[in-house]
Amino acid sequence: MYYKPNRHVDVPSTDLLTWIFGNEACHDPDRPLYIDALDPTRRLTFSQARSAIRSMIKGLRSLGIKRGSCVCLHTFNIYYPLLFLAVIGAGGVFVGSNPGYKELELTSLLETSKASLIITAPDLLPTVQNVTHQLQIPDSRVLVFAEACDTPNGFRSWNELFQHGEDDWVRFDNEKTAKETPACLVTTSGTTGMPKMAVLSHHAWVALNCVIDDPNPKPYQIKRLIFLPMFHTFAAPLSHLAPLREGHTTYIMPRFSMSQFINAVERFDITEVLLVPPMIVSFVTSTSPRNFLKHIRFVWCGGAPLDGAIVKQMYRLLAPDACIAQVYGMTEAGWISTLKWPERDESGSVGRLLPNVEAKLINEHGVFVREPGKRGEICVRGPRLMSGYLGNPKASADSFIDGWLKTGDVGTVDKLGRIFIVDRQKDLIKVRGWQVAPAELEGVLRTHPHIIDAAVIGVKHNNSEAPKAFVVRDCQSLSEEAVKAYIATLLVGYKHLDGGVCFVDSIPKSPSGKILRKLL
Repeated sequence: MYYKPNRHVDVPSTDLLTWIFGNEACHDPDRPLYIDALDPTRRLTFSQARSAIRSMIKGLRSLGIKRGSCVCLHTFNIYYPLLFLAVIGAGGVFVGSNPGYKELELTSLLETSKASLIITAPDLLPTVQNVTHQLQIPDSRVLVFAEACDTPNGFRSWNELFQHGEDDWVRFDNEKTAKETPACLVTTSGTTGMPKMAVLSHHAWVALNCVIDDPNPKPYQIKRLIFLPMFHTFAAPLSHLAPLREGHTTYIMPRFSMSQFINAVERFDITEVLLVPPMIVSFVTSTSPRNFLKHIRFVWCGGAPLDGAIVKQMYRLLAPDACIAQVYGMTEAGWISTLKWPERDESGSVGRLLPNVEAKLINEHGVFVREPGKRGEICVRGPRLMSGYLGNPKASADSFIDGWLKTGDVGTVDKLGRIFIVDRQKDLIKVRGWQVAPAELEGVLRTHPHIIDAAVIGVKHNNSEAPKAFVVRDCQSLSEEAVKAYIATLLVGYKHLDGGVCFVDSIPKSPSGKILRKLL
């Protein structure tokens, strides 16, 4: 038995940009779509965004970007969605990077993707420069978000992209081509193991964005505030594509700050926000006034399941007719399920299957789970699945079973078709919405000269999870603080060992050498 969605949506076979701009006759070309929430004088209308994308396509091609070239964007600002589309429009493959990455992580990303051009911000340039020199990438292949006069010698200003006129994007209208043409590479820990790069095609992106918008018109003007990372597949559809395709006004904040969030919600009459569960928990448990949330009509929540009791408390803080829609998905499959306006759900479910997505549950032996309410690993199939992991055919093959993607999440489906996430089959640790692979941290820990072996698990920490390390050391002088500091110098903040360090005599393992995490 497998579960089907309530409706099917035809997926066009065009390239992504042709689909995105297919609604342009319906939009006011002079209405601002992208607005900097910290400096609202920085804004882009539909016509300005379209022209900027076409200019950057021309500029990227002048720098040798062509079909299949990978371009890495290692920054975060109002132009991020436009660069995403410009790279793809030039025929290239967009590579999103976390601006918080340390040198080790950025090196891995650039080596795996073989990016031929990097675009970054001045404050991130020291890390980028150390990595590009190590990889023998010339400074001339790094564009900096700065005026030419403020760009360090040897590097190029990103403004050069606008000095060559405009050019049209790569166009096609063929399903085979759409499925075989990569649009972007997205870093993911996958369903298990070390970080990988998922290949997402034009067809996968079009298929996702065909179905995420509500079929029922909302009785309010959409003013959406986004501060979550745009390289993450939870935020990307609503930041990169919905504004230009649907005409949604979108305010951009570089990162979450409570004071800036409150100011933006009140100043701009924000009606929709994207949140992760720890943020919602902080709202409902706060003793400070929360009247500013009464403006909010729709909350998108993703990154991890949200408990039904917390959902009920959050509803009390929002507009009377507000909806909270948990979004279940993963990089490899895009959005899988959610709720649509005007449905209100306080059960803690992650919604129902989106159009075109089919799901089934399997037990530990790979056998279908047929009874409603019975637990099983969620497997999905549909047009939004990744093409595979870049350069890793084994991991790609291991992620699928007979065309079904194994999510690694354990769930149930009730008689109303609502999906509930109840456990994880995979080892991944969910840290404030981020996925952390224990194997990555274990590999880094073992490079320490005084660490013989290590294992990492997730533990409860500040309304979320945090990595905790179990370490076998070869000298008693190695301290918990020293181990934490070692990880902190090499890996981005959400991978730090905030769950603590425990020194042990040995790591429990199976006869085949697999770490037995349940014994830790």
